[in-house]
Amino acid sequence: MKTIAGLFENEQKADAAIRELQQDGFERNRFGVITQNRVMQKVNREEEIQEGAIQAESKLGPAGGATVGGLTGLLFGLGALLIPGIGPVVATGAIAAAVGGAGIGAAAGGLLGALTSQGITEEGADFYAEGIKRGGVLVIVEAEESHAPLVKEVMQKHGVVEISARRKDWQAAGWTGYNEAVTPDENYPRL
Repeated sequence: MKTIAGLFENEQKADAAIRELQQDGFERNRFGVITQNRVMQKVNREEEIQEGAIQAESKLGPAGGATVGGLTGLLFGLGALLIPGIGPVVATGAIAAAVGGAGIGAAAGGLLGALTSQGITEEGADFYAEGIKRGGVLVIVEAEESHAPLVKEVMQKHGVVEISARRKDWQAAGWTGYNEAVTPDENYPRL
């Protein structure tokens, strides 16, 4: 198995990638997702509106059997975890177990340790943790080695953040690495 991670700037892009991978046959248990809770509150409100429309349409015609998929389907009904330096997040899959098991504050290495335990390099974990802090959506997919190119292709198609370019931009603005002691506020730079 290979772990492929991708950071998306917003929930729409992450959702599109997850939906396409699900259509390609990747099962829910192959995904891990972590994002700030405020992002999911917004997505859940949008999904409630869509679900209401689906239910209304089902009463009127043959659209029954519609299901919630993609990002919201994976995260639906999960409670928020508190991660130092980021605040409330929602997580699913193996990453949820890593960040929520004993409480992220007690986990060895905090969020960075949880990410590296999923097979992400230390440099990648540093970038992804900062990306989550800045409002991004981290999607992790476990795939057979032969399916890894497909996962990467789908993520790129749906706008995964290019790590090296974004890291250079952040460093040019003074970023030196993820720091859980800095909690984002309304003035914290967004992804």
